[in-house]
Amino acid sequence: MSIVHRLSKILCLATLWLWAPMMRAQIMGLVVDTTRSPLPMVQIFDRDGGKLGQTRVDGYFKLDLRTGSYKLVFSHPDFYSTEIPMVVRFGSKDTLNIILTPKPSHSEIIGIAGTPTKAQTSISKPLKSTNKR
Repeated sequence: MSIVHRLSKILCLATLWLWAPMMRAQIMGLVVDTTRSPLPMVQIFDRDGGKLGQTRVDGYFKLDLRTGSYKLVFSHPDFYSTEIPMVVRFGSKDTLNIILTPKPSHSEIIGIAGTPTKAQTSISKPLKSTNKR
């Protein structure tokens, strides 16, 4: 191989290596609950990296990502998280619509775990008044 050919290969690879971080794509979408209500402040992470963004008040999000493979995690304290594997290609504009399932609230957990007593379920006879007139 001639030296000019080698130098052109090296220059081409160096250009690609420098340009690769600038290769980006756009991912946008909406996160809702099981009743189709928009979910604000849902955190969006890459399982193998850090935080990428979060949903707006109206449940919509927009991410500008570098090309590559991601495991997108959508997380909210009141809902079960969901993970979406995704390959991002240069210049693509993908749309994701995510549905998160709510976790049971504390009152639901207490209601399921507790055993009602007779006093909680009904009063069998009227209470007698302690006031005498």
